[in-house]
Amino acid sequence: MPTININKDDNPYNDNYSFVDLYAKKIFECNGIPYGILLNNGEIDYQSLNMCDGFIIPGGTKIDKACYELIFYCIQNNKPLLGICMGSEA
Repeated sequence: MPTININKDDNPYNDNYSFVDLYAKKIFECNGIPYGILLNNGEIDYQSLNMCDGFIIPGGTKIDKACYELIFYCIQNNKPLLGICMGSEA
């Protein structure tokens, strides 16, 4: 999951997702294939989650609704999940 920054103003360019490059490097070192999950208008596409073997929820300034949906998905589907900083607080 990316760190999510969705603003409530009318400027769509203020909305963004960010990924930490170090996490991708470490996943590659463990022979994994990292890819970022982007939301569709703030909603998770569950088909994209089914393709993943595990998930990382990074830190950020707030916990987004999508983080809780991902946690619930992991529990329901017995998928590994790592939360870092704010992600672990979720």
